[in-house]
Amino acid sequence: MKVLLTGSNGQLGKALVSNKPQNIDIIKTTRKEFDLSNKKNCIDFIKNHNPDWVINAAAFTDVEKAEIEKDISYKINANGPKYISEALLETGGRLLHISTDYVFSGKATSPYKTDAERSPISFYGFSKANAEKEIENLLFKSDQAVILRTSWLISSYGKNFLTKMLELQSKLSYLNVISDQIGCITNTNSLANICWLTLTKNSKLPKILHWSERGQTNWFEIAIEINKIAFELGIIKNKPTIFPIKSEEYKTIAQRPKFSLLDISQTESFFKIKSNNWKDSLKKILLEIKS
Repeated sequence: MKVLLTGSNGQLGKALVSNKPQNIDIIKTTRKEFDLSNKKNCIDFIKNHNPDWVINAAAFTDVEKAEIEKDISYKINANGPKYISEALLETGGRLLHISTDYVFSGKATSPYKTDAERSPISFYGFSKANAEKEIENLLFKSDQAVILRTSWLISSYGKNFLTKMLELQSKLSYLNVISDQIGCITNTNSLANICWLTLTKNSKLPKILHWSERGQTNWFEIAIEINKIAFELGIIKNKPTIFPIKSEEYKTIAQRPKFSLLDISQTESFFKIKSNNWKDSLKKILLEIKS
């Protein structure tokens, strides 16, 4: 099977490469080779390589910058997946598109199911929601696409909440962390596993999947747990005081959903697997960092 991977240098891209099954021939691309904002580049590249699948793991993920650099963030997040879909309509290949909990408003009180209404409250969320609509319109009828939504991605490398917390906690005596945004983390290795299971499953796939670790938490709880485990493992020698604050106390340009927990039960049932508890997953990543 030939798979074209966008965003191969990103957190998920690296996890996908390192967890690749043996029978997969992967074409790794970065923005240099595959520019999602360039229609001709996207379409020509796909036609030239004719992959069985495209995993679109690339995105403009800076939620704050997306509010300012709307033009480029929309081109990458919404137009790019549209171009990929148009090319695959011609070649007959399939798309696994990575999406986000930010397509939801955060006004729910129970985990978002895959068929929940999209109602983004940030430009980043708006651009990702529009990508989903483009993919649905172009590829869903022919069963050529799967949208995989995830949340709060973390890994042992790159820019993410975990690596940022380790950096801050190692040098500060106290820090404030938001406690009223509810959701769950996703380990990039866990997500990569779901991606490869999706591509290698021999039965009809659901059109939309959700994946994260198991449980419900918030950024403050995660920060506390990071400090506890990292201190026990000797990754950091410092135990700063961590204070919970409300979203309103931490000024940002973009709005974030207050509740963006994803219902992963359909994905667990379809693949007959169980997601890891978020605390166990966090410890696993911290052990990676230590080693």
